[in-house]
Amino acid sequence: MNLNEKAKCLQNFSSLLEKESTGNAKSFAKRLGISRSCLYGLIDEVENMGVEIKYNRQKESFYYSNNKILAVCIPVKVIDNSMLSSECPYKQLLLHNYRASIKNIRNI
Repeated sequence: MNLNEKAKCLQNFSSLLEKESTGNAKSFAKRLGISRSCLYGLIDEVENMGVEIKYNRQKESFYYSNNKILAVCIPVKVIDNSMLSSECPYKQLLLHNYRASIKNIRNI
C-alpha cells in the first residue's frame, strides 16, 4: 500500500467515525481493508494525537467523542520547509487546501 492509499484508508476511517456509521470493530476493519488488530492500533495512534474515539453499543459504531477529528489530505505531498515561512504565498494555499480537506471530510 503506497502513501496515498494509506491516506485514503485514513480518510475513510475519519469519515466513518464522523458519520458514526462504522459498525462493530470487525465490520469497521473489513470496510477499511485492514485487520481488527490493525484497526485498534490505528485507533491508539489517533488517540495519542489527542483525538478521543469511543464506541456506542446501542448504535454499534465508533465515534469522535471530543471536538477533534483526524484531517487527511490527499494526495500526500512533500513540502520544503522554506515553503512554510510566513512570507511565502504557498503557505496560504496549503492552509486553504487543509481547510477544504476538512470540509470534504465532513461532507462525505
